[in-house]
Amino acid sequence: MDPDGDRLARQSANLARHLNDRHPDTVLFLARHAAGRIGATSATVLAADATGLALSVESPGGADDRLLPFEPATGPGDVRQLVAQLLLATSWR
Repeated sequence: MDPDGDRLARQSANLARHLNDRHPDTVLFLARHAAGRIGATSATVLAADATGLALSVESPGGADDRLLPFEPATGPGDVRQLVAQLLLATSWR
């Protein structure tokens, strides 16, 4: 067993569920602006970890998955902080 891997998997699942359930507009904003899918009609976080967010994005042209990488972390990072940094960077594009 890998206790650290299990813990990270739980954190990833919890963060993905939280973003999808509590912040669907934010997820859609990221799909449209950070992932370049301006015409997206819906988006779902599939996974969230220290490397980035994996999204499933729906648009009139079909569905696909996108990875939104985070900036390289300088140390052990809180994924929530990395999501906030991604939002800040995206809002200025």
